[in-house]
Amino acid sequence: MRGRPIALHAHQAPDRCRGTYLVEKPIASGNMSRMLGLIAMMGLPGAGKSTLALPLARALDAWIVSRDTIRLAMFDPCEFTDTEKHAAFQGVLSAIQANCELGRISVVDGMPFSRVGEYETAARTVSQCGRIALPILLNIAPEVAAARIVAQTEDGRAPADDRTSELPEDVSRRFRSPPPGALLLDAERPPEHLLRSALEWIDQCLSKHAELPSCLLRKK
Repeated sequence: MRGRPIALHAHQAPDRCRGTYLVEKPIASGNMSRMLGLIAMMGLPGAGKSTLALPLARALDAWIVSRDTIRLAMFDPCEFTDTEKHAAFQGVLSAIQANCELGRISVVDGMPFSRVGEYETAARTVSQCGRIALPILLNIAPEVAAARIVAQTEDGRAPADDRTSELPEDVSRRFRSPPPGALLLDAERPPEHLLRSALEWIDQCLSKHAELPSCLLRKK
């Protein structure tokens, strides 16, 4: 993980991360793409946020911002403390703001957005640029997420050293209610179904916001 870029364009991802998803063209284009600033991937560790984030970012011609990657870049060695997580989240916000100012869409991965205030703070960051944020929550039972983590660890695919089979249950105890209007997806559905559902929902949200006066899109 060390040495990876903080904000990674989806098309720069290594082939081993790309999967077999078929996306004919970016869904966000023209005026609609200029409205979208952030997709927040919410869910327990092991829910499959990263699995969906990459093809979603490719479809949106977006940049992936990972708190896990930022944390490991900031702290070597990383002890995975709450203080390190907080500092890395500040890095996430900085990357989101920079992408927004550069006209880019951010897909935030590598964190569950389990605490009230995290998503709201990220959403305010893009709203200051006149853009909107959309939250996607991958629903999964803690025991199913734990089994996935065990399988990932055995295959050498666990992205962080603190990713243990006990983590999903711990995070679930503090997990917030979904933000209003969030897309709720069943994380046990096939990846292709999740991608298609997410893209259709994003398209609907952008179409809805395109009908609003521009002055209503920017939060004061």
